[in-house]
Amino acid sequence: MVGACIRQAYHRGTPVIAMFRLTDEGEFRHMGEPFARAVEDIEGADSLWLLAATIYLEVIEDTAEGEERRLAFEKLRDELRALDGDEGAHAIADDIDKYLLVTAEAD
Repeated sequence: MVGACIRQAYHRGTPVIAMFRLTDEGEFRHMGEPFARAVEDIEGADSLWLLAATIYLEVIEDTAEGEERRLAFEKLRDELRALDGDEGAHAIADDIDKYLLVTAEAD
């Protein structure tokens, strides 16, 4: 179905990064809300989105939900923004700003 909230079409040979969560029953389920970037095409192993997702997962694994996680993402954003001339780092910092805005509205 075209236009579905959960991506269902993929181009053969295009690498993707997909996010799943493990349920209490031991099943993997699609992670993310409709229109979330839970399944994204990537250019390859050097993809900026793959780097961002890897960094985000490290923060999530190392922090508790709530204020601790927000503070960790704020610190990461500031560190990335301080890297002069690194457009990729600044793009990830901008993405973290969006995450912080959305999660602040959810609180």
